[in-house]
Amino acid sequence: MASNDFNSAIEISKTRSVMNLRLGEIISVIIGDSRVKELFDQAGKHPDEYAGQPTGEMALKLNVLTPGTKTALLVAQAAERAYKLAEKAESYAQNHESLVDYYKKKNKGVPTENLLLIDEKSAGVVRYNDPVFKFVGSERDPEMLKTAQASWMAAQIYLNQEVASINKDVPTMGFRYADGFKKAAAGFYTQAAQLLGKEGHVTAGEKLDAVAKTLDAAVAGKAAPIPSQFLNHLLNQAISKVMAAHLRQDGGEYYLLPKEYEDTLQKLLKLTTPQPPPPAADTSPKPGG
Repeated sequence: MASNDFNSAIEISKTRSVMNLRLGEIISVIIGDSRVKELFDQAGKHPDEYAGQPTGEMALKLNVLTPGTKTALLVAQAAERAYKLAEKAESYAQNHESLVDYYKKKNKGVPTENLLLIDEKSAGVVRYNDPVFKFVGSERDPEMLKTAQASWMAAQIYLNQEVASINKDVPTMGFRYADGFKKAAAGFYTQAAQLLGKEGHVTAGEKLDAVAKTLDAAVAGKAAPIPSQFLNHLLNQAISKVMAAHLRQDGGEYYLLPKEYEDTLQKLLKLTTPQPPPPAADTSPKPGG
Protein backbone atom coordinates (compact mmCIF):
# COMPACT_ATOMS: atom_id res chain seq x y z
CA MET A 1 0.00 0.00 0.00
CA ALA A 2 1.35 3.43 -0.97
CA SER A 3 2.06 5.89 1.83
CA ASN A 4 -0.73 8.25 0.74
CA ASP A 5 -3.23 5.38 0.59
CA PHE A 6 -2.15 4.18 4.04
CA ASN A 7 -2.51 7.67 5.55
CA SER A 8 -5.91 8.05 3.88
CA ALA A 9 -7.09 4.73 5.30
CA ILE A 10 -5.95 5.78 8.78
CA GLU A 11 -7.82 9.08 8.49
CA ILE A 12 -10.99 7.33 7.28
CA SER A 13 -10.80 4.87 10.16
CA LYS A 14 -10.37 7.76 12.62
CA THR A 15 -13.36 9.61 11.16
CA ARG A 16 -15.57 6.54 11.41
CA SER A 17 -14.50 5.64 14.93
CA VAL A 18 -15.36 9.08 16.34
CA MET A 19 -18.96 8.73 15.14
CA ASN A 20 -19.69 6.48 18.12
CA LEU A 21 -18.91 9.33 20.53
CA ARG A 22 -21.04 12.20 21.81
CA LEU A 23 -21.81 15.14 19.52
CA GLY A 24 -19.38 17.47 21.30
CA GLU A 25 -16.53 15.00 20.77
CA ILE A 26 -17.53 14.51 17.13
CA ILE A 27 -17.36 18.29 16.64
CA SER A 28 -13.85 18.46 18.09
CA VAL A 29 -12.52 15.79 15.73
CA ILE A 30 -14.51 16.36 12.54
CA ILE A 31 -14.94 20.13 12.53
CA GLY A 32 -11.62 20.57 14.36
CA ASP A 33 -10.62 22.74 17.30
CA SER A 34 -8.99 25.43 15.15
CA ARG A 35 -12.11 25.78 12.99
CA VAL A 36 -14.34 25.97 16.09
CA LYS A 37 -12.13 28.70 17.54
CA GLU A 38 -12.60 30.64 14.30
CA LEU A 39 -16.36 30.39 14.86
CA PHE A 40 -15.91 31.75 18.39
CA ASP A 41 -14.01 34.73 16.99
CA GLN A 42 -16.63 35.33 14.28
CA ALA A 43 -19.39 35.27 16.90
CA GLY A 44 -17.41 37.57 19.20
CA LYS A 45 -17.46 34.99 21.97
CA HIS A 46 -14.45 34.24 24.13
CA PRO A 47 -15.36 31.34 26.38
CA ASP A 48 -12.82 31.81 29.18
CA GLU A 49 -15.32 30.48 31.70
CA TYR A 50 -15.28 27.14 29.89
CA ALA A 51 -11.52 26.74 30.03
CA GLY A 52 -10.50 23.12 30.36
CA GLN A 53 -13.61 21.76 28.63
CA PRO A 54 -13.48 20.16 25.16
CA THR A 55 -13.81 22.67 22.35
CA GLY A 56 -16.73 20.80 20.82
CA GLU A 57 -18.69 20.90 24.06
CA MET A 58 -18.06 24.65 24.33
CA ALA A 59 -19.30 25.10 20.77
CA LEU A 60 -22.58 23.43 21.68
CA LYS A 61 -23.03 25.37 24.93
CA LEU A 62 -22.27 28.73 23.32
CA ASN A 63 -24.37 27.90 20.24
CA VAL A 64 -21.78 28.87 17.63
CA LEU A 65 -22.66 26.00 15.29
CA THR A 66 -25.41 26.40 12.71
CA PRO A 67 -28.38 23.99 12.68
CA GLY A 68 -27.11 22.72 9.32
CA THR A 69 -23.74 21.76 10.80
CA LYS A 70 -25.38 19.85 13.64
CA THR A 71 -27.71 18.11 11.19
CA ALA A 72 -24.79 17.02 9.01
CA LEU A 73 -22.90 15.52 11.95
CA LEU A 74 -25.98 13.72 13.28
CA VAL A 75 -26.67 12.31 9.80
CA ALA A 76 -23.10 11.00 9.60
CA GLN A 77 -23.44 9.52 13.09
CA ALA A 78 -26.64 7.69 12.08
CA ALA A 79 -24.96 6.50 8.87
CA GLU A 80 -22.05 4.96 10.75
CA ARG A 81 -24.32 3.29 13.27
CA ALA A 82 -26.48 1.81 10.52
CA TYR A 83 -23.44 0.51 8.64
CA LYS A 84 -21.97 -1.26 11.66
CA LEU A 85 -25.30 -2.77 12.67
CA ALA A 86 -25.80 -4.07 9.13
CA GLU A 87 -22.35 -5.68 9.21
CA LYS A 88 -23.18 -7.45 12.45
CA ALA A 89 -26.61 -8.59 11.27
CA GLU A 90 -25.01 -9.86 8.07
CA SER A 91 -22.55 -11.95 10.04
CA TYR A 92 -25.32 -13.56 12.11
CA ALA A 93 -27.41 -14.24 9.00
CA GLN A 94 -24.53 -15.76 7.04
CA ASN A 95 -23.66 -18.06 9.94
CA HIS A 96 -27.20 -18.75 11.12
CA GLU A 97 -27.22 -22.54 10.85
CA SER A 98 -23.74 -23.05 12.27
CA LEU A 99 -24.50 -20.74 15.22
CA VAL A 100 -27.71 -22.60 16.06
CA ASP A 101 -25.92 -25.96 15.83
CA TYR A 102 -23.04 -24.72 17.96
CA TYR A 103 -25.23 -23.41 20.77
CA LYS A 104 -27.47 -26.47 20.78
CA LYS A 105 -24.45 -28.72 21.22
CA LYS A 106 -23.05 -26.41 23.88
CA ASN A 107 -26.32 -26.59 25.84
CA LYS A 108 -26.25 -30.40 25.67
CA GLY A 109 -29.88 -31.02 24.92
CA VAL A 110 -31.45 -28.45 27.24
CA PRO A 111 -34.71 -27.35 25.51
CA THR A 112 -34.08 -24.08 23.70
CA GLU A 113 -37.33 -22.54 24.93
CA ASN A 114 -35.85 -22.61 28.44
CA LEU A 115 -32.86 -20.41 27.64
CA LEU A 116 -31.37 -18.04 25.11
CA LEU A 117 -28.86 -19.65 22.78
CA ILE A 118 -26.96 -16.41 22.45
CA ASP A 119 -26.86 -13.60 25.02
CA GLU A 120 -28.86 -10.70 23.58
CA LYS A 121 -26.95 -7.92 25.30
CA SER A 122 -23.55 -9.13 24.14
CA ALA A 123 -25.03 -9.78 20.70
CA GLY A 124 -25.94 -6.09 20.40
CA VAL A 125 -29.72 -6.22 20.76
CA VAL A 126 -31.40 -2.90 21.58
CA ARG A 127 -35.19 -2.90 21.83
CA TYR A 128 -37.26 -0.76 19.47
CA ASN A 129 -38.70 1.16 22.46
CA ASP A 130 -35.32 1.92 24.02
CA PRO A 131 -34.88 5.63 24.97
CA VAL A 132 -31.96 5.92 22.53
CA PHE A 133 -34.55 6.05 19.71
CA LYS A 134 -36.90 8.58 21.30
CA PHE A 135 -36.01 11.38 18.89
CA VAL A 136 -36.11 9.29 15.70
CA GLY A 137 -38.61 10.88 13.31
CA SER A 138 -38.99 14.06 15.36
CA GLU A 139 -41.23 16.53 13.53
CA ARG A 140 -38.71 19.32 14.14
CA ASP A 141 -35.91 17.51 12.29
CA PRO A 142 -35.01 18.04 8.62
CA GLU A 143 -36.08 15.22 6.30
CA MET A 144 -32.47 14.18 5.73
CA LEU A 145 -31.97 13.55 9.43
CA LYS A 146 -35.32 11.79 9.82
CA THR A 147 -34.45 9.36 7.03
CA ALA A 148 -30.90 8.71 8.26
CA GLN A 149 -31.95 8.05 11.85
CA ALA A 150 -34.90 5.90 10.73
CA SER A 151 -32.45 3.80 8.69
CA TRP A 152 -30.19 3.45 11.73
CA MET A 153 -33.14 2.25 13.81
CA ALA A 154 -34.23 -0.13 11.05
CA ALA A 155 -30.71 -1.57 10.94
CA GLN A 156 -30.95 -2.19 14.69
CA ILE A 157 -34.24 -4.03 14.16
CA TYR A 158 -32.53 -6.08 11.44
CA LEU A 159 -29.84 -7.11 13.92
CA ASN A 160 -32.47 -7.83 16.59
CA GLN A 161 -34.32 -10.05 14.13
CA GLU A 162 -31.21 -12.07 13.29
CA VAL A 163 -30.44 -12.65 16.96
CA ALA A 164 -34.08 -13.64 17.56
CA SER A 165 -33.85 -16.11 14.68
CA ILE A 166 -31.04 -17.87 16.55
CA ASN A 167 -32.81 -17.81 19.91
CA LYS A 168 -36.43 -18.38 18.95
CA ASP A 169 -38.76 -19.70 16.28
CA VAL A 170 -38.43 -16.54 14.22
CA PRO A 171 -37.36 -16.65 10.55
CA THR A 172 -33.99 -15.21 9.61
CA MET A 173 -34.22 -12.26 7.24
CA GLY A 174 -31.05 -13.38 5.49
CA PHE A 175 -27.88 -11.48 4.72
CA ARG A 176 -29.00 -9.82 1.46
CA TYR A 177 -30.42 -6.76 3.22
CA ALA A 178 -27.06 -5.83 4.73
CA ASP A 179 -25.70 -4.35 1.51
CA GLY A 180 -28.79 -2.18 1.18
CA PHE A 181 -28.18 -0.65 4.58
CA LYS A 182 -24.48 -0.20 3.78
CA LYS A 183 -25.29 1.55 0.51
CA ALA A 184 -27.78 3.80 2.27
CA ALA A 185 -25.14 4.63 4.90
CA ALA A 186 -22.69 5.65 2.19
CA GLY A 187 -25.36 7.91 0.72
CA PHE A 188 -26.00 9.57 4.08
CA TYR A 189 -22.29 10.21 4.52
CA THR A 190 -22.28 11.88 1.09
CA GLN A 191 -25.24 14.09 2.01
CA ALA A 192 -23.60 15.03 5.31
CA ALA A 193 -20.35 15.88 3.51
CA GLN A 194 -22.15 18.12 1.02
CA LEU A 195 -24.04 19.90 3.80
CA LEU A 196 -20.84 20.56 5.76
CA GLY A 197 -19.31 22.03 2.61
CA LYS A 198 -22.27 24.38 2.20
CA GLU A 199 -21.88 25.42 5.84
CA GLY A 200 -18.27 26.41 5.16
CA HIS A 201 -16.57 23.41 6.78
CA VAL A 202 -14.61 22.35 3.71
CA THR A 203 -12.03 20.12 5.43
CA ALA A 204 -14.70 18.40 7.53
CA GLY A 205 -16.77 17.79 4.41
CA GLU A 206 -13.78 16.20 2.71
CA LYS A 207 -13.34 13.82 5.66
CA LEU A 208 -16.91 12.59 5.39
CA ASP A 209 -16.76 12.41 1.61
CA ALA A 210 -13.70 10.13 1.82
CA VAL A 211 -15.65 7.79 4.11
CA ALA A 212 -18.65 7.87 1.78
CA LYS A 213 -16.57 6.85 -1.24
CA THR A 214 -14.89 4.02 0.67
CA LEU A 215 -18.19 2.60 1.94
CA ASP A 216 -19.86 2.95 -1.44
CA ALA A 217 -16.99 1.20 -3.23
CA ALA A 218 -17.50 -1.85 -1.01
CA VAL A 219 -21.04 -2.36 -2.34
CA ALA A 220 -20.63 -0.92 -5.83
CA GLY A 221 -22.45 -2.89 -8.51
CA LYS A 222 -24.58 -4.84 -6.03
CA ALA A 223 -28.35 -4.75 -6.57
CA ALA A 224 -29.16 -4.60 -2.87
CA PRO A 225 -32.67 -4.14 -1.42
CA ILE A 226 -33.05 -0.80 0.33
CA PRO A 227 -34.00 -0.37 4.04
CA SER A 228 -37.68 0.24 3.28
CA GLN A 229 -37.82 -3.12 1.49
CA PHE A 230 -36.46 -4.81 4.62
CA LEU A 231 -39.18 -3.18 6.73
CA ASN A 232 -41.87 -4.10 4.21
CA HIS A 233 -40.66 -7.72 4.21
CA LEU A 234 -40.69 -7.85 8.01
CA LEU A 235 -44.25 -6.51 8.19
CA ASN A 236 -45.53 -8.85 5.45
CA GLN A 237 -43.80 -11.81 7.08
CA ALA A 238 -45.64 -11.19 10.35
CA ILE A 239 -48.99 -10.73 8.61
CA SER A 240 -48.51 -13.96 6.61
CA LYS A 241 -47.71 -15.90 9.78
CA VAL A 242 -50.86 -14.63 11.51
CA MET A 243 -53.01 -15.51 8.49
CA ALA A 244 -51.51 -19.00 8.31
CA ALA A 245 -52.28 -19.57 11.99
CA HIS A 246 -55.89 -18.51 11.50
CA LEU A 247 -56.25 -20.85 8.52
CA ARG A 248 -55.07 -23.78 10.66
CA GLN A 249 -57.96 -23.16 13.06
CA ASP A 250 -56.20 -25.30 15.65
CA GLY A 251 -56.65 -22.86 18.48
CA GLY A 252 -52.89 -22.68 19.03
CA GLU A 253 -50.81 -19.59 19.68
CA TYR A 254 -49.50 -17.60 16.76
CA TYR A 255 -47.02 -14.81 16.22
CA LEU A 256 -48.62 -11.39 16.35
CA LEU A 257 -46.80 -8.07 16.31
CA PRO A 258 -47.54 -5.89 19.36
CA LYS A 259 -49.44 -2.79 18.25
CA GLU A 260 -46.71 -0.41 19.42
CA TYR A 261 -44.07 -2.38 17.50
CA GLU A 262 -46.17 -2.54 14.35
CA ASP A 263 -46.79 1.21 14.52
CA THR A 264 -43.05 1.76 14.89
CA LEU A 265 -42.30 -0.35 11.83
CA GLN A 266 -44.93 1.50 9.81
CA LYS A 267 -43.41 4.84 10.87
CA LEU A 268 -39.92 3.70 9.86
CA LEU A 269 -41.24 2.35 6.57
CA LYS A 270 -42.74 5.74 5.77
CA LEU A 271 -39.55 7.59 6.72
CA THR A 272 -37.22 5.32 4.70
CA THR A 273 -39.35 4.98 1.55
CA PRO A 274 -37.83 7.18 -1.17
CA GLN A 275 -40.11 9.99 -2.18
CA PRO A 276 -40.68 10.73 -5.89
CA PRO A 277 -39.15 14.01 -7.08
CA PRO A 278 -41.57 16.91 -7.42
CA PRO A 279 -43.04 17.34 -10.92
CA ALA A 280 -41.07 19.58 -13.22
CA ALA A 281 -42.47 23.06 -13.67
CA ASP A 282 -44.48 23.54 -16.85
CA THR A 283 -42.44 25.95 -18.97
CA SER A 284 -44.53 25.63 -22.14
CA PRO A 285 -45.90 28.91 -23.56
CA LYS A 286 -49.35 29.81 -22.31
CA PRO A 287 -52.08 30.96 -24.70
CA GLY A 288 -51.90 34.66 -25.16
CA GLY A 289 -48.41 34.74 -23.53
